[in-house]
Amino acid sequence: MLANAYFFGHPRWSKKYLNEAHRGKAFCDRWHQALRRLNANPFELGVGWNDKVVVDLGCGPGNLFAALGGQPATLIGVDISYGALRRAQQVGYLALLADAHHLPLRSEIADVVVANALLHHCDDMARVLSEAACLV
Repeated sequence: MLANAYFFGHPRWSKKYLNEAHRGKAFCDRWHQALRRLNANPFELGVGWNDKVVVDLGCGPGNLFAALGGQPATLIGVDISYGALRRAQQVGYLALLADAHHLPLRSEIADVVVANALLHHCDDMARVLSEAACLV
């Protein structure tokens, strides 16, 4: 996470990145279009999150829920970027500013844990997966 801490912690870079990339309409539109093209809908595989407690690790601005929809009972978004979490709140997430390596959530809090495009940002993938496993 050192590289992420540097880039996301740099005020000018992170503001430009979030505003022009993850917060930008063009990026979100491309991302949603790519998901549709890949037919990447877990609901079609029988893995739904309606009426369930869902934790989205590395939720960013909430693109996964915005693309897939559904009606989770509770949708908790975890990310290290305050700006991205503010955007995620706009689409229905309960925001939690935290590092996925050290989740401040109690064990067995969730029915479903998702982590889309997160692991390549993590220093210790095994640790993050272990933390995620404790949540269900």
